[in-house]
Amino acid sequence: MWKQMLSSAAFAVAVASAGAAAPPGDGGWHTFASESGRFQVDLPADPVVRPDEGRFTLLGPVSGEIYAVQAGDLQLAIEVRDLPTLARALVPDELILDETRESVVADMDAVELRGGETTHQGFPAREFVYRIPGDPPDFERALAVLVEGRLYVVTGRTPRRDARSREIERFFDSFRIARERESGATASQPLQ
Repeated sequence: MWKQMLSSAAFAVAVASAGAAAPPGDGGWHTFASESGRFQVDLPADPVVRPDEGRFTLLGPVSGEIYAVQAGDLQLAIEVRDLPTLARALVPDELILDETRESVVADMDAVELRGGETTHQGFPAREFVYRIPGDPPDFERALAVLVEGRLYVVTGRTPRRDARSREIERFFDSFRIARERESGATASQPLQ
C-alpha cells in the first residue's frame, strides 16, 4: 500500500529537471528555508520546487512537494509528503518508515548496501545507502523521517562509492525540521 504512494521516481524526475545551478563546494552554499515544507537545509543553489499533485490511497490522499538541486555530479532532493489522517491513526510509524525505505530502493531498481533505524531531532527515522544501476553506478544516501503526520525523504546522490562526500555530509547535517505553529508554519523555529 505505502509502496504505491512513496515513490522515489519522483525524486529522479525533479533532480533531473533541476539542471546544474552551481558547482559543488563552498561557493554558493546557503541555508534554504521552506515555510510550506517546514524545514531548512544548506544547499549549493536554490532548489527547483515541484508540487506533487498527490496520489489517492485506500487510506486517503497523499500530497506534497519535491525540492531538488543538481550541482555537477551531486544531486540533492527533499520530498515532503502529508500522510492521510486515517493512515497516521492506523499504520504504525515503524511500518511507514520501513515501507518507505523498501519502496525507495525498489523504485530505483537499486541494491541496498546498508541501513537501519535511527532518529532525527528525536523523531523516528530510517537512514540507508543504496547503489543505483548504471555505467558507472550512482550511490545514494537517504534519510526518511516521520514527524507529526508528515514524511520527509532526504536524498543525496553521487557517483562516488561512499555516498558520504563532504557536500552530502553538509546537506544531511544541516537538515532541520521546523515546528508548526498554531498560527502557521515557520522554518525559523527548528524542532528540538
